Amino acid sequence: MKLTHITAQNYLGASAVDLAITTPVVLFAGKNGSGKSSLQEAIRHAMGGDAARVALKKDLKALMSDGASSSYATVATSEGEFSIVLPSGKGMHFDHGALPFVLDPARFARLDANERRQFLFGLFNLSPDALAPDGIPAEMLDDAIDPINASLRGHAMAAEWAKTLISSDMEILAAGRPYALLSESEKWRVDALIGAAIAEMSGLRMLVLDRFDVLDSKGLEDLIFWMDGAVADGQIDTALVFGTMKALPAGLPETITPVWIEGGVVGEMREAA
Repeated sequence: MKLTHITAQNYLGASAVDLAITTPVVLFAGKNGSGKSSLQEAIRHAMGGDAARVALKKDLKALMSDGASSSYATVATSEGEFSIVLPSGKGMHFDHGALPFVLDPARFARLDANERRQFLFGLFNLSPDALAPDGIPAEMLDDAIDPINASLRGHAMAAEWAKTLISSDMEILAAGRPYALLSESEKWRVDALIGAAIAEMSGLRMLVLDRFDVLDSKGLEDLIFWMDGAVADGQIDTALVFGTMKALPAGLPETITPVWIEGGVVGEMREAA
């Protein structure tokens, strides 16, 4: 799925965004409190209908910027235009079971083992009716795990990050270590790899990554190199990556557009010297 245009007005801290997407990867950067996470949440809400901060429709007004009487976000894609209007909550969303996991890759790690298994079965169209009375057939489990692990291996190698896999018990492992024992930056890498694998296996080929600033400078270089390669290999059509920076990085590949956010407005690009 290719994203072609994003607009947002008065959605939390994203006050005025009108951006044509002209490259496969867009790197959104700004200082703390600039509106990056608000824009990411607006995109998620418009595309999937998932309001991250409120659970009830009557509370949607809380997602509007202070003093605003209305708010909206739209995302134009190769599959159509998706939107959310506040405070009514009306809009058009894209219905796909894998979409929440590419818009928020950390979501997979928050599932329990049964939920992960159920999601993977659905991803590969494996019917629960095929379950044996005494458990899941080994062949069916392999059909759910092998493709996702093959994709994870490929992405981990490309990024030069720790080998990540999902065990038969649905445990997430990085270099043999359980997810729960990983550092914050290690978890971010694993979540990103899982999101990319789901994007590839589902055919969505789009990915949204928030908070890349948890990575060190080498990790950011790895991320940029990996995203550029994933685009070249046809694994990703569009990736939006968000993070806190004092200035945009210089020397980015032609596949990546840097965008500066300040005060909730997408403004002029600023490159580091």
